[in-house]
This record gives sequence, structure tokens and C-alpha cells, in this order.
Amino acid sequence: MLKAILTVFSAYGITLTGKNKHAHFYDQLGMDKIYVFGLIYELENLVDVHIEEDWGLISTPWELISKLVHPEARAAGSGLPVSDDKVPVMV
Repeated sequence: MLKAILTVFSAYGITLTGKNKHAHFYDQLGMDKIYVFGLIYELENLVDVHIEEDWGLISTPWELISKLVHPEARAAGSGLPVSDDKVPVMV
């Protein structure tokens, strides 16, 4: 999964070596918000994870990767509402 994530970052022109993984998308990498949102959308679809947080609050590649690979970032993929124990419920 990590290799696929790195491939998408590379397609967007972002290398994640050295300090680049902690570089700010807008200030240091010079990216536009729509471009960043496209990256997030593509990565969510790739790894089948839905980030519940406001995408505008994600400011570095490292933050984005950590939200994609940690279990607490995952939500039910069915689109159904989920209960407190993360089980989809029928409405």
C-alpha cells in the first residue's frame, strides 16, 4: 500500500525524501488547494479509506500518509451511517 501511495505522490511531482515529507503543501511546495484536494481524493480511492477530517487542515505529505495508513482514519466503505462501534447500520 505504501508503495502505491508513493507512486501517486510521485505522479503529482512530490518526492518524499528528506525534508520534503514534512514540507507544507501550500507554502513550501507551492501547490494549489484544488491540486492538493485532487491528490487526497486519488489517494483515498487508491487505498479505500475515507478521511473524516476537513481536507483543508491537512498541510503536509506526512500528515496525509499517516491519516491514510492508521486505522482510526478508516471509515465504513459502504456509505451507510455507522454506529459507535463502527458497524454499518440500516436507516
